[in-house]
Amino acid sequence: MAQPHHLQTLISPFRFLQSNPKFTVNFSSPNCLKPRWASSISQIQPPKISAPNNSVWRRATSSGAKNHRNLQSSHEIDVGFLETKIHRYCKAGRTKEAARELQILEKSGAVPNVITYTVLICSYCNDQNVDKALQLFYGMKVAPNEVTYNTLLKGLCDSGKMDKALEVFEGMKVAPDVVTYNTLLNGLCDSRKLDKALEVFDRMKVAPDVVTYNTLLKGLCDSGKMDKVLEVFDQMKVAPDVATYNTLLKGLCDSRKMDKAQEVFEGMKVAPDVVTYSTLLKGLCDSGKLDTALEVFEGMKVIPTEVTYNTLLKGLCDSRKLDKALEVFDRMKVSPDVVTYSTLLKGLCDSGKLDTALQVFDRMKVAPNVVTYNTLLKGLCDSRKMDKALEVFEGMKVAPDVVTYCTLLKGLCDSGKLDTALQVFDRMKVAPNVVTYNTLLKGLCASRKMDKALEVFEGMKAAPDVVTYSTLLKGLCDSGKLDTALQVFDRMKVAPNVVTYSTLLKGLCDSGKINKALEVFEGMKVAPDVVTYSTLLKGLCDSGKLDTALEVFEGMKVIPTEVTYNTLLKGLCDSRKLDKALEVFDRMKVSPDVVTYSTLLKGLCDSGKLDTALQVFDRMKVAPNVVTYNTLLKGLCDSRKMDKALEVFEGMKDAPDVVTYCTLLKGLCDSGKLDTALQVFDRMKVAPNVVTYNTLLKGLCASRKMDKALEVFEGMKAGPDVVTYSTLLKGLCDSGKLDTALQVFDRMKVAPNVVTYSTLLKGLCDSGKINKALEVFEGMKVAPNEVTYNTLLKGLCDSGKMNKALEVFDQMKVAPDVVTYSTLLKGLCDSGKLDKALEVFDRMKVAPDVVTYNTLLKGLCDSGKMDKVLEVFDQMKVAPDVATYNTLLKGLCDSRKMDKAQEVFEGMKVAPDVVTYSTLLKGLCDSGKLDTALEVFEGMKVIPTEVTYNTLLKGLCDSRKLDKALEVFDRMKVSPDVVTYSTLLKGLCDSGKLDTALQVFDRMKVAPNVVTYNTLLKGLCDSRKMDKALEVFEGMKDAPDVVTYCTLLKGLCDSGKLDTALQVFDRMKVAPNVVTYNTLLKGLCASRKMDKALEVFEGMKAGPDVVTYSTLLKGLCDSGKLDTALQVFDRMKVAPNVVTYSTLLKGLCDSGKINKALEVFEGMKVAPNEVTYNTLLKGLCDSGKMNKALEVFDQMKVAPDVVTYSTLLKGLCDSGKLDKALEVFDQMKVAPDVVTYSMLLKGLCDSAKLDKALEVFEGMKVAPDVVTYNTLLKGLCDSGKMDKVLEVFDQMKVAPDVATYNTLLKGLCDSRKMDKAQEVFEGMKVAPDVVTYSTLLKGLCDSGKLDTALEVFEGMKVIPTEVTYNTLLKGLCDSRKLDKALEVFDRMKVSPDVVTYSTLLKGLCDSGKLDTALQVFDRMKVAPNVVTYNTLLKGLCDSRKMDKALEVFEGMKDAPDVVTYCTLLKGLCDSGKLDTALQVFDRMKVAPNVVTYNTLLKGLCASRKMDKALEVFEGMKAGPDVVTYSTLLKGLCDSGKLDTALQVFDRMKVAPNVVTYSTLLKGLCDSGKINKALEVFEGMKVAPNEVTYNTLLKGLCDSGKMNKALEVFDQMKVAPDVVTYSTLLKGLCDSGKLDKALEVFDQMKVAPDVVTYSMLLKGLCDSAKLDKALEVFEGMKVAPDVVTYSTLLKGLCDSGKLDKALEVFQGMKVAPNEVTYSIVIDGLSKVGKTEQGREFLAEMQDKGLKPDIVTYNSLVTGLAREGNLDENAVSYGVGC
Repeated sequence: MAQPHHLQTLISPFRFLQSNPKFTVNFSSPNCLKPRWASSISQIQPPKISAPNNSVWRRATSSGAKNHRNLQSSHEIDVGFLETKIHRYCKAGRTKEAARELQILEKSGAVPNVITYTVLICSYCNDQNVDKALQLFYGMKVAPNEVTYNTLLKGLCDSGKMDKALEVFEGMKVAPDVVTYNTLLNGLCDSRKLDKALEVFDRMKVAPDVVTYNTLLKGLCDSGKMDKVLEVFDQMKVAPDVATYNTLLKGLCDSRKMDKAQEVFEGMKVAPDVVTYSTLLKGLCDSGKLDTALEVFEGMKVIPTEVTYNTLLKGLCDSRKLDKALEVFDRMKVSPDVVTYSTLLKGLCDSGKLDTALQVFDRMKVAPNVVTYNTLLKGLCDSRKMDKALEVFEGMKVAPDVVTYCTLLKGLCDSGKLDTALQVFDRMKVAPNVVTYNTLLKGLCASRKMDKALEVFEGMKAAPDVVTYSTLLKGLCDSGKLDTALQVFDRMKVAPNVVTYSTLLKGLCDSGKINKALEVFEGMKVAPDVVTYSTLLKGLCDSGKLDTALEVFEGMKVIPTEVTYNTLLKGLCDSRKLDKALEVFDRMKVSPDVVTYSTLLKGLCDSGKLDTALQVFDRMKVAPNVVTYNTLLKGLCDSRKMDKALEVFEGMKDAPDVVTYCTLLKGLCDSGKLDTALQVFDRMKVAPNVVTYNTLLKGLCASRKMDKALEVFEGMKAGPDVVTYSTLLKGLCDSGKLDTALQVFDRMKVAPNVVTYSTLLKGLCDSGKINKALEVFEGMKVAPNEVTYNTLLKGLCDSGKMNKALEVFDQMKVAPDVVTYSTLLKGLCDSGKLDKALEVFDRMKVAPDVVTYNTLLKGLCDSGKMDKVLEVFDQMKVAPDVATYNTLLKGLCDSRKMDKAQEVFEGMKVAPDVVTYSTLLKGLCDSGKLDTALEVFEGMKVIPTEVTYNTLLKGLCDSRKLDKALEVFDRMKVSPDVVTYSTLLKGLCDSGKLDTALQVFDRMKVAPNVVTYNTLLKGLCDSRKMDKALEVFEGMKDAPDVVTYCTLLKGLCDSGKLDTALQVFDRMKVAPNVVTYNTLLKGLCASRKMDKALEVFEGMKAGPDVVTYSTLLKGLCDSGKLDTALQVFDRMKVAPNVVTYSTLLKGLCDSGKINKALEVFEGMKVAPNEVTYNTLLKGLCDSGKMNKALEVFDQMKVAPDVVTYSTLLKGLCDSGKLDKALEVFDQMKVAPDVVTYSMLLKGLCDSAKLDKALEVFEGMKVAPDVVTYNTLLKGLCDSGKMDKVLEVFDQMKVAPDVATYNTLLKGLCDSRKMDKAQEVFEGMKVAPDVVTYSTLLKGLCDSGKLDTALEVFEGMKVIPTEVTYNTLLKGLCDSRKLDKALEVFDRMKVSPDVVTYSTLLKGLCDSGKLDTALQVFDRMKVAPNVVTYNTLLKGLCDSRKMDKALEVFEGMKDAPDVVTYCTLLKGLCDSGKLDTALQVFDRMKVAPNVVTYNTLLKGLCASRKMDKALEVFEGMKAGPDVVTYSTLLKGLCDSGKLDTALQVFDRMKVAPNVVTYSTLLKGLCDSGKINKALEVFEGMKVAPNEVTYNTLLKGLCDSGKMNKALEVFDQMKVAPDVVTYSTLLKGLCDSGKLDKALEVFDQMKVAPDVVTYSMLLKGLCDSAKLDKALEVFEGMKVAPDVVTYSTLLKGLCDSGKLDKALEVFQGMKVAPNEVTYSIVIDGLSKVGKTEQGREFLAEMQDKGLKPDIVTYNSLVTGLAREGNLDENAVSYGVGC
C-alpha cells in the first residue's frame, strides 16, 4: 500500500538494508519513534536483519568487553554488525551499551550512518537524557536528515525544552517536513505556547495534513481558545477525519459549549465512532443535559463499549438519577467491567443509598478490584457505618492498597473510633504512605491525643510532607502546646507552605504570643496568602497592637477579603479608632458583607457616634441581618434614642430574635418607657427567654412598679433563674415590700446565690429589720462574700448594735476589705466608741483608703480629740481628698485651733471646694481673724455660695467691719437669701448704721420674717430710735412674738421711755408673765452687764421671785459664769422652782457637763416639770446616752409635753430605734405638734418605712408645715413612690419652698419622669437655686436628654458650681458627646475641681479619645487624685496602650491604691504582658486584695502559665474567694491539667458555688473524663443550675453516653432551658437516635429556638429523613435563620432533591449567605447543572457575597465532570 510522504522520508534510509543480502531488517514499533504517526510505522513489515554467521553474533553478544578488546586489537571492524548491535541495544533500552559500541565504531575510523545516530538519539530521549542526545547530535559525523531532526525535536518537546527545540528547528539544514512541523506544534501546544504554535503553523512551508490540524486543534482546545479552534476548523484545507471531530467535540464539551458541540456532531461528514459518542455523552452529562445524553445514547449507530456505558452511568450518578442509572445498567449490551460497577457504586454511595450499593456489590459478575472496594468503603465511612465498613474490609478478596487503608482510617477517625483506627494502622499489610499518616494524625489531633500523635509522627516510615507538619502543628496549637509546635516547626524537613505558616501563626496569636507570631511572619519563606494576613491581623488586633496591624495591612501583597477587612475593622472599633475604621471601610477593595457592616456599626454605636452609624446603616449595600439590627438597636438604646430605635425595630426586614427584643426592652426600661416596653413584650413574635423576663423585671423594679413586676414574674413561661429572683427581691426591698420579698425568697425554685442573699439582707437592714437580717444571714446556704458582710455590718451599725457588729466582724470567713473596715469604723464612731474604733483601725489587714481615714477623722473631731486627729492625719498612707481636709478643718476650727487650721489649709494637696472655704472662713470669723478671712475669701478659686457669703458677712458684722460687709454684699455672685439680709441688718444695727439698715430693709428682694423684724427693732432700740422702732412695730406683716415685745420693751427701757414701755406692756397681745417684769434684768444680762444686773437685783422692791433668780442664773450661765451661777443658786432666798432648776440644768447640759447636770437633777427639791425633763433629755440624747434618756423618761413624775416627746423621738430616730420611737409616739398622752410629726416622719422615711410614714402623715391632727411636707416628700422620692409624691405635692396646704421643689425634682429625675420634672421646674413659684438646676440637669443627662439639659444650663439664672458643671459634663461624656463636653469645659466660669477632670477624662477614655485625654491630663490645674489616675489608666489599658499606661503609673504624684494596681494588672494581662504584670505585682506598695490576685490569676490562666498561676495562688496574702478558685480551675482545665484542678478543688477553703462546679465539670467533659464529671456532679453541695446541667449533658452526648444523658435529663431539678434541649437533641441526632430525638422535641416544655430546630433538621437530613425534615421545617414556630435554611438545603441537595431545594431557596425569608449559595451551587454541580450553578454564582457575587474555595471547587469539579473546564472555569479557582 502507498505510504504517506513523511513515512517515505523515514523509511528510505533503511532501503539499502533490504538490498543487502547479508542483512534482514527488523524494526517494528521502534521505541525511538513516538510521534502521532508512529502507528503507521508498525504497518510496515521490513525484512528482519540477521547476521550472516550466527557464531559471529553470539561472540559479539556474549563475549562482552573481551570481544570488544579483541575486535579493537585486530582492527577487524564489521560496521554493519556493530550498527545492528547499537540498534538492538537501543531497542532493549540499554543506551549506555549502545553508546559504548558507537564509541568503538567511531574510534575505528568508520563513519556510522545517519540511522545509527538517529536510533541512539531516540534512545537518549526515551531515557529523558536530552542533554546527551543534544551532545550526540552536535557531534554527528554525518549530516542529520529529517528523521534525525524530528527525533531530537520530539525529545526536546517531551522534556519541555521548547526554547532549545525552536533553536534546533530554526537551525535545520534540511527542509522540515510535515512530521517536523507536527512534532514542533505538538510540543508548543503541550507547553501552552499557543501564540508561537500559531506563528509556526502560519509559516509552514509544507502543506499541513490532518494530523497537523488535529495537533493544533487539540492544543487550542486544551487552552480553552474555542473561538480560534472553530476558526482553524472552518479554514481546514484537508478533510477532517473522525479524530478531528473527536478533538473538536471534546474541546467544545470541556468548554460547556454544548449547543455548538451538538451542531458539529450533527454536521459530521464522517461516521462517528464510539469515541465520538463517548465524548459527546460525557459533555452532555457534565453539563447536566441528561435527557439529551440519553437521546444520543439511544440513537447510537455503533455498539457502545464499556467506556460509553461508564460515561453515561457516571453522568446519571453524578446527577443523582440513580433509578435511571440502574435501568441503564440492567440493559447493558456488553458485560459490565469493574469500572462500571465502581462507577455505579460511587453514585449509590454518594446518594446515601448504601443498601442498594451493598446489593449491587454482592451481585457483581466480575471480581471487584481495589478501586471497587475503596469506593464502597468510602460510602460506608462517609455514612458512619463503620461496623459494616470493617466487615467489608475484612472480607476483601484483593489486597487492600494504601488508599483502602486511608479511606478506612479516615472513617474511623471521623467517627471517633481512634483505638480501632490505631489497630487497623498497626496491622497494615502495605507500607503506609504520607497520606495514611496524615489521615491518622488528623484524627488524633482532632481528639487532642497529642502524645500519641507525636509518637506516630516520630515513627513515620514515609517522609512527612508539608500536610503532615501542618496537621501536627494545628493539633499542637489547638491543644495549647505551643513550645512543642515551635520545636516541630523548627525541625521541619520539608519547606513549610503558606498553610503551615498560617496554622502556626493562628496558634501563636490565640495564645497571645504575638511577638513570636510577628517573628514567624517576618521569616516566612513563602508568600503569605490572605488567610495568613487575616490570622496575623486578628492576633494583633486582639492584643491591642493596632499600629502594627495597620502596618501589616498596608503592606499586604494580596488582595484582602471581607474577612481581612472585618478582622481589622473589629480591632479598630474595639480600640475606639473609629476615624481610622471609617477610612479603612471607605477604601475597601471588595464589597463589604453583612459582617462588615455589623462590625462597623457596633464600633460606631459603642463610641456614641449614632448619627454616623445611622448613615452607614442607611447606605448598606447588602441586606442587614438580625445581628445588624441588634447592633444598631443596642447603640440607639444605650444612647436613649428610643424613638429612632422603635422606628428601626418596626422597619426590620429580618425577623427579630430574642436578642432583638431583649435589647429593645432594656432600652425602653432604662429610658423609663415602661408602658411601651410592656406593649413590645406582649407583642413578641418569639418566645421570651429568661433574659427577656429579667430585663423587663429590672425595668419595672427600678420604676417601683412592683405589682406589675409580680404579675410578669408569676406569668413567666421560661423558668426563672437566680438573676430573676435577685432582680425581683431588689425591687421589692427598694420599694419597702419586705414581707413580699421574704415570701418570694422562701418560694425560690433555684438555689439563691450570694448576690440574692446580699440583696435581701440590704433590704432588711435598710428597713431596720436587723433581727430578720441576722436570721437570713445565719441561714445562708452559700458562703457570704465581702459584700454580704459589709451589708450586714452597715445594718447593725445603723441600728446601733455595735456588739453584734463586732461579733459578726470577728467571725468573718472571708478577708474583710476596706469597705468592711470603713463601715465598722463609722458605726463605732457614731456610737462614741472611739477607743474601739482606733483599735480596729490599728489592726486593719488591708490598706485603709481615704474613706476609711475620713470616717475615723470625723469621729475623732466630733469627740474633740484633736491631738489624735492630727496624729492620724499625719500618718495617712493614702493621699487625703477634699473631704479629708474639710473634716480636719472643721474640727480645728471648732476647737479654735486656727493657726493649725491655716497651716493645714495652705498645705492642701488637692483643690479646696466651697465647703473648705466656708468652713475655714467660719473658723476665722469666729476667732476674730477677719483680715485673714478676707484674704482667704478673695483668693477663692471656686464660686462662693450663699452660705459662704453669710458666713463672711456675719464675721464682718460681728467685727463691726460694715463698710467691707456692704462691699461684699454688693458684689455677691449669688442671690442673697433672708439669712443674708438678717445678718447684714444685724451688723448694721449693731454698728449703729440705722439709715443704711433701713435702706437695705426697704430694698429686700425676699419677704422679711420675724427674725428680720426683731433684728431691725433691736437695732432701732439699741440706737434709741424708738419712734422708728414703734413705726416698724406697727407695720409688721408677721405677728410679733414675745421676743418682739421683749426687744421693744428692752429698747424702751434702755431709752428711758418707761411710760411707753408700760403702754406697750398694757397692749400686749400675748399674756404678760413674770418674764415681762424681769425684762430689764434680762436686758442687762443679755448685754452681759451682770454687775448692773446684780445691782438691780439687789434693789428690787418686790422680793425677787424664782423667775428673777432664774433670769439672773440664765444670764450667768449664758455668760459662761457657771461658778457664779452655782453660788447664786446656793444662796437663793426663795425656793428654787422648776424653772430655776431647768435654767441651771440647761447651762450645764449646754456646756457638756452632763454628769453635774444629773447630780443637780437628782438633788432637786421640787418636782421637775416638762421643761426640766426636756432639758435633761435633750442633753442625754445629744450625748448619745439613750438608755439613760429612756430611764429618765420612764421615771418622769409629770406628764410629758409635746416637746418632751419630740425631744425623745428625735433621739430615738437618730439612733435608729424606730420601733421604740413608734411605741413612744403611739403612747403619747398629749397631742403631737408639727415638730413632733416632722421628727417622727424623718425617722420613718430615713428607714424607708414609707407606708407607716404615710399613715402617720394622714393621721396628723395639726396642720403640717413646709418642713413636714419636705420630710415626707423626700422619703417618698427615695422609695420611688412618685405617684404618691405628686399627689402629696398637689395637696400641699402651705406654699412650697425651694427645698420642696428640689426634693420633688430629684425624685422625678431619679424615676426618669423627665417630662413631669420639666413641667414642675417651669411652674416653680420660688426662684430656683443652684441645687435646683443641678438636680434637673442630672435627671436630663441620665435620661439622655442632652439637648434639653444644655438649654437649661444656658438659661441658668444663678452661677453654676463645680457640681453643676460636673453633672453636665458627666451626661455629655456618657452620651459620647465629647466635643460638646470639651466646649463646656473650656467655658467653665468656675475653676474645675478634680472631679471635673476625672469626669472628662473618663468620657474621653471611654470614647477612645486617648490623645485628647492625655492632653487634658497634662494641662490639669489641680493635682490629680488617685481616682483621676485610675480613670486615665483604665482608658489606656482598655486601648492596650500599655507603654503609656506604665509611664503614667510611674509618674503618679498620688499614692496608687489597690484599684490602681488592679487596673494596671488587668491591662497588662489582657495585652499579654505577663512578665511586666508580675513585676508590677511584686512591687506593689499597698497590700493586694483578693481582686488583685484574681486579676493576675486570670491573666496567667488565659496565657496558660499555670505553674506561675499556682505559685501566685499558693502565695496569696488575701484569702482566696470563690472567684479565685473558679478562675484557677478554669485555667487548669483549659490547659488540660485536670489532676491539678481536682486537687485544687478538693482543697478549697471556701464553699464552691455553682460556677465553680460548672467550670470543673466543663474541664472534665472536654477532656473526656466523663465518669469523674458524673462523680463531681453527684457530689455537688449547691443546687446545679441550667448551665451545670447543660455542661454535663454536652459531655455525656459528646462521649456517646446517651442513656446516661437521658437519665440526667429526666432527673433535672431545674427547668431545662432551650439550650438543654438543643444539647440533648444534638447528642441524640449525632448518635442516630432520631426517634428519641423527635420524642424529646415533641415533649419540650420551653419554646424551641432557631438553634433547636436547626439541630433537629441536621439530624434528620444526615439520616436522609427528608420528608420528616420538611415537616418539621414547615411547622417551625420561630423564624428560620440562614443556618436553618442552609441545613435543610444541604440535606435536600445531598439526597438529590434539587427541585425541592430550589423551591426552599426561592422561598427563603432571610438573606442567603455564602454557605447557602455554596450548598446550592454544589448541589447543582453534582447533578450536572453547572450553567444554573454559574447563574447562582453570579447572583451571589451581585449581592456582595464572596464565594470561598469550597464554592469554586464545587463548580470547577462540576465543570470538569462535564468536560467544560474552560479558561474562565479554571480562573474560578485562581480567583478564590
